Amino acid sequence: MERYYFCKEHELAEGEFFVKTILDRKIGGIKLDDKLYFILDYCPHAGAPICKGKVKNIIIKDDELVAIRCPWHNWLFNIQDGLPVIIHIKQKLLHFHYEILSNEIYIML
Repeated sequence: MERYYFCKEHELAEGEFFVKTILDRKIGGIKLDDKLYFILDYCPHAGAPICKGKVKNIIIKDDELVAIRCPWHNWLFNIQDGLPVIIHIKQKLLHFHYEILSNEIYIML
């Protein structure tokens, strides 16, 4: 895996995706409760730009999780692990590992 510059830490606003193209891949980064997540801006169901979906806290079976809703077909995915919520499918969101060096965020591809 190689490291690619994504953005400065302060460029990620709480609850809003910052999308950048790296090696022909649109990658969305988001800060939620001071945790960072980086996903491929692609819904595995039908290819929608998932980072345009709404992010919200939901409760399922007494567990609270943060989910993103696909803007095309309303499928929900757990943003923390990429797994679908409720719908039993094999597809999941693709996550990227990252490193922070001197307030700069690098994505591992």
